Amino acid sequence: MAAGPANDRPIQPETLHTHVQLALESGHRDLIATRCALIAIAYAGLSVFNAFSMPEPIVMAVTSLTFGTAVVFAALAWFHFTYDYPLQYLNALAMLELTVLHIDALMFTALTQDVMNGLGLYVMVISTDIFLGSAAWIVGSVAALILT
Repeated sequence: MAAGPANDRPIQPETLHTHVQLALESGHRDLIATRCALIAIAYAGLSVFNAFSMPEPIVMAVTSLTFGTAVVFAALAWFHFTYDYPLQYLNALAMLELTVLHIDALMFTALTQDVMNGLGLYVMVISTDIFLGSAAWIVGSVAALILT
């Protein structure tokens, strides 16, 4: 067992586990909340962009889709910032967020019927990177999106 810094009494494993869990919980919650807020802002911007750039037959559907995604992520950011929930729910919430991004990307691709453009597919790759990839992979994916 590890010794305590103030005195040389051993730290109980349960106490150490509790401290580590609290540190992870607050750090992860802050990161996830910030990520959700940034995604909400990005999708709100995409919603406005889609309102002015999409063809008339699909403009309402695509704009509503991106605005709905922005609202979902704004609600998730609010949830993460507001509520203290057990660390065990972080993975489930992250998978929910990833699923919402993938559904949005697939619906965008289906609505625009432009698989060659691949914007929806890039959104899927980048959204997966945000949750699972390294910083270098995310930067590379965003750079490929901008260059193509």
